[in-house]
Amino acid sequence: MARRGHIPIRMCIFCGRRAPKGELLRLALDEAGYPVYDSRQKLPGRGAYLCGAEECLKKLKTPRGQKRLQRAFRGRMKGLRPELVAALLGRGEA
Repeated sequence: MARRGHIPIRMCIFCGRRAPKGELLRLALDEAGYPVYDSRQKLPGRGAYLCGAEECLKKLKTPRGQKRLQRAFRGRMKGLRPELVAALLGRGEA
């Protein structure tokens, strides 16, 4: 019987839903310290995962949501660019 490789499981930082890494949206910090969407999930450094549900993406705009994202990046995040939130909301993921 052929053995399948290990499938990493990650958790949405807002709702706590666990899913295979490929099903979640990954954010990583760019060189300036701002989060960017990592579509290929290959950018270096610590990542933060979102499930893609509209409720979770809307939480990015709230102060509490930004604090949670700051914690996910262990305090290294400089801020949140509004165009990132708009781009993620425009993806239509549910």
